[in-house]
Amino acid sequence: MRKRNVNLKLKAAIIESGKKYTEVAEAAGISGTNFSRKINGFLLFDEKEMEIISAFLNKEITDIFFLRGGYQLDNMDGSIVKEQ
Repeated sequence: MRKRNVNLKLKAAIIESGKKYTEVAEAAGISGTNFSRKINGFLLFDEKEMEIISAFLNKEITDIFFLRGGYQLDNMDGSIVKEQ
């Protein structure tokens, strides 16, 4: 069985913001079902979704998401880039 990585930091950020899960999902262009799957670790957020969600919640990407799988935060503009 695959280990799930539930994103508790994202759940906390949503609660702190006072926004609803559906509002965050809509802002990121994700269906409610897929947002639930992503936040509960069954699917992964893509780069654009992480950027949109962090901006919508007024948080830094690294405050909400763990960057792994060859990605890092660009020091110049704060975007997510593939490691070289």
